[in-house]
Amino acid sequence: MLTKKDLIHRLSEISLDFYETVSDVSDDNTIQLADLDALFTFISRHGIDTVFFHYDYATAEELQITDSILDKLNIDEEIHSVMQTTFQKYNNQVAQLDFSRPYSLTVYCIYQNFVVFCDDFDYWIREMGYGMPKNVAIGMIEEQLEAITRKKETAAQEREKKRAQLRQQILADKNFHKCTNKELRRAYTQKLLNSNESIQELFYSPKHGLYDIMIGTFIDEVWKEYKASI
Repeated sequence: MLTKKDLIHRLSEISLDFYETVSDVSDDNTIQLADLDALFTFISRHGIDTVFFHYDYATAEELQITDSILDKLNIDEEIHSVMQTTFQKYNNQVAQLDFSRPYSLTVYCIYQNFVVFCDDFDYWIREMGYGMPKNVAIGMIEEQLEAITRKKETAAQEREKKRAQLRQQILADKNFHKCTNKELRRAYTQKLLNSNESIQELFYSPKHGLYDIMIGTFIDEVWKEYKASI
């Protein structure tokens, strides 16, 4: 792809007026030619004296793996904890890239109410191993699936351990023994949650929803166990 200096030199050589635009070509009334040589041939044969050009530049923000990207991928806590350092390292590398180097060039002219143009691309971002952050994040996660699986298994085991402790605590609670109907158990559950916010985390993730069982169902199961024991 021609640098701006080389493009301006070439346009000057064939005595064309030229203007750099801040916006790209729209899709309306356009004719795309194969390359710059084809466009210059068209310009020469049709007596066109003015051309426009536009360079596109990437930004660090477009390439970095942000929280919004991870939210769209529905990244859970276990994946995030395993991948956090990797994502941050990648983002730091992206921040060091030279974004003054464009990745695409569009050159065009106007002919009989049509925009006649050609595109050229410099795939330097891709060649350096960078790309759309969503795809990059997915690739990184796939490379770490084994570690992520172990993390998820450990987290699930820890939840079950804490649920077992909670079950014993509830079974020993005399106030729970008085909850002889669903309404009383529902009120008991709400009071339990209000007294300790971390209990909710054993059943529900604010970011990703229910794990495997609702706390109301868990409480009913504990009640059945208590009833069977008396």
